[in-house]
This record gives sequence, C-alpha cells and structure tokens, in this order.
Amino acid sequence: MTTDRIIHDPEPAMVLRASALAETLGPLQQANDDTPLAIACARANAHLLRGGWCQCQQPLDPCYYRRPDGSHGYLCSRCRGITQTG
Repeated sequence: MTTDRIIHDPEPAMVLRASALAETLGPLQQANDDTPLAIACARANAHLLRGGWCQCQQPLDPCYYRRPDGSHGYLCSRCRGITQTG
C-alpha cells in the first residue's frame, strides 16, 4: 500500500456518515478523489446506484461515485442510473 493511499483513504465512520447524508439528501456533488471527505462522498454515492444505465433523455447533475474496489464513474441525480464508467 502506498503512502498516498493511506493518506487519502477515508475512515469507515466518515463513509457511514456520508452514506446517511446521501440517503437523506440524494447524490452528493462534493464527491471526487481529492480528499478523504470527498472520497467518502463518492463511496456514499456508489451506495445510491440503482444498478443500470441512466434512462433519462438528459441526465440531471451527474455525480461522481467510487466503489471500494476502485471502479468509478458518474450517476444521474434524477434516476440514479450510471451515466459514465471508468
């Protein structure tokens, strides 16, 4: 494990709190890979994925998500479907 990974990996409690916020407020726009809090938000967004591709004609406010295994992408804030993977 590299030093970068240790510094940026969020605490499990932070991910749980971010998940509770996402369940209440919807996808978190603050999600990215820059800070532990932003990564926690990205993991919380991953919990909101409904498991399929976005069915909306125009995705609403795509939000970043990242799963613990490293897979990531963007989900639609409206239907919570995947809009892009990486």
